[in-house]
Amino acid sequence: MPNEPTTPVSNPNPVQQVAIAAPVGLVYTNGVNLMLSQSDIQLTLTVNGRPSMVIAMGIATAKTLQLNLEKVISNYEQKTGVSVFDLNELADLLKK
Repeated sequence: MPNEPTTPVSNPNPVQQVAIAAPVGLVYTNGVNLMLSQSDIQLTLTVNGRPSMVIAMGIATAKTLQLNLEKVISNYEQKTGVSVFDLNELADLLKK
C-alpha cells in the first residue's frame, strides 16, 4: 500500500499510530521558502529548487511547529552526538 511507512516505527505512540494509519500522501522536501503576513505564514516546500507544495498556517501554529522541531532536533543531536547544520551553514561550509 502506498501509505505504509517504508521504515517501521518501533513501539509507536498514539500520535504516531494515527500518522502511520492516516490516508495522506508523503511529501519530501530539501528546501523551504517562507512568506509572512500579519496573521499567517506560508511555507513553500521545494525539491532541488523547484516548488513542490505550499503550506499555509496561522502564526500560533507556526510557533508550535518551531518549538516541536527544536525539541525533536535537539533530542536527535543529544542522542547521536551529531550537530545538524541548517542549509545556510552547509552552503557556507561547501564554499570553502
